[in-house]
Amino acid sequence: MTNIEKTLRISIYLIKPEYESDEEILENIDDYDKYKIKISGHDDATLFVARSKSKVPDWTYIFDDIDWNKYKISNIAGVLLSKFDDRYFAIPFNTGRYFLKREACVDKFGFKVVVNSVNPNTIKIIQKKSISKNPKLSKEQITKDSSLGEFNIDYYTDFVSSIKATSTDLELGKKLEGKNSLKLLLPFKLNDLPSLLQKCLRLYSDTGYKANFPYIDNIADVTDPEVKSKLIIELENQINTNRISNIWTAIPDFEDERSLYYHYSKGTDKKSPLIHHDISLDEFLKEKKLGVHGKPVTYNSLKSRKVFINLGENNIYPKWSILNCLYAELYLDSKLFVLIEGKWYQPDKDFVSYIDSKLEQIPIFETDFPIWNKSIKEGTYIKNEFKNSKDYCIMDAKNIKLPGQTPIEVCDLISKNRQLIHIKRYSSSSTLSHLFSQGLNSCELLIKNQNFRKLANKKLHKDFRVSETNFDSRKFTVIYLIGTKFRDDWKMPLFSRITLVRAYEDLIAFGFKVMKGQIQME
Repeated sequence: MTNIEKTLRISIYLIKPEYESDEEILENIDDYDKYKIKISGHDDATLFVARSKSKVPDWTYIFDDIDWNKYKISNIAGVLLSKFDDRYFAIPFNTGRYFLKREACVDKFGFKVVVNSVNPNTIKIIQKKSISKNPKLSKEQITKDSSLGEFNIDYYTDFVSSIKATSTDLELGKKLEGKNSLKLLLPFKLNDLPSLLQKCLRLYSDTGYKANFPYIDNIADVTDPEVKSKLIIELENQINTNRISNIWTAIPDFEDERSLYYHYSKGTDKKSPLIHHDISLDEFLKEKKLGVHGKPVTYNSLKSRKVFINLGENNIYPKWSILNCLYAELYLDSKLFVLIEGKWYQPDKDFVSYIDSKLEQIPIFETDFPIWNKSIKEGTYIKNEFKNSKDYCIMDAKNIKLPGQTPIEVCDLISKNRQLIHIKRYSSSSTLSHLFSQGLNSCELLIKNQNFRKLANKKLHKDFRVSETNFDSRKFTVIYLIGTKFRDDWKMPLFSRITLVRAYEDLIAFGFKVMKGQIQME
């Protein structure tokens, strides 16, 4: 019989260089048993172990006639801290990853090791994040090995954060997966650890991946301490004055099926923490009495305050800092900076220049629409100003529902001159991005779906109806109008500008003309 070598699935985290002690790296360090581990040629390693209280699964209560005490089990978790070449590494076991302070771990360590050590045409799984509108995290899997191009990534708004692919280095195992941690499946012995960590550190620092993954670095890290300090001050000021339209929150990582809900505190024996089924910056500030609700917010408080996850049976763990859940777009000295998961980024200036140059190519629609009172909602403004118009037909809120699709408006107004007008007051990045995307989606349906055109005509006055059998997009102009008190100012949030440019490019390709304009608000 052939002996099958036993393999072990491990995750490796790289610790930031400024974290130089066990106490700085681990949460609640006094809760763990501590063991010095001997490794050949490497003696600075410590294993931290904890055992949970014995319990039975929560589903047993429905069988109340059975004595479950003899079936009580406890969970053993641990994390190995090893120092190599003046850098700490952490290798957790079971739920030992919750021992680690999230802020102590290097972001994208596993991801950079993976892209430097896999065949780019053998990708099976990716995790990507879209921050064009609401932050959206998605995980995609393809049945056979593929390149990144097969995953339909939009490099304007999608950021690949995790990849699983075939390794080109068998010392790392056959398949690699990495995000913040590096996940390996390989025959593992403690004495192999020094050479493995040395290789991982080298791969993390390598920039060779750019040849195979040229679009991965569309956004650069902010490393200048002075710039970081100014950005931190600006972030604090905006939160404390409740200017949070371009600051929002989102869960930064996937959780398993046991994750039931979230808390902003762990609670006490006498008082359970408030339950949240999602996270919200406004709810956090209210609950903790911070910002306009109480004490000023500081950057350090955003780092130290935690979002806790509840896995059921009162298993509550500190998972992320509030800072790691924040997304923000801030301007400093007329330069755009983006805060993502506790890190500051500056978009590539050529990329931003390209977007802005495309934005300037979109012609201006000089409108004579009445002034929009800022206290009036969009739908009310449209109804009040155009309900008796002979030149415009109101389509606002007249949604069309196709089988298997969400309802969608054709536009807000359609003119006799075949102008499809979409209107929105100046607001957050997500709101404006939705406006631009909706205009594109409705036009695509007008071109491709005859049933959509028929349903649209049922809602249109006869003088404004479109051809159901021979629709010609070249005769139509899509106009995006933004209600704003800032005349001739097109400094929209970056990802709104990106969405508008992408909509513009696609609409032009479909044959439509595109214009942008403003409605004065007072």
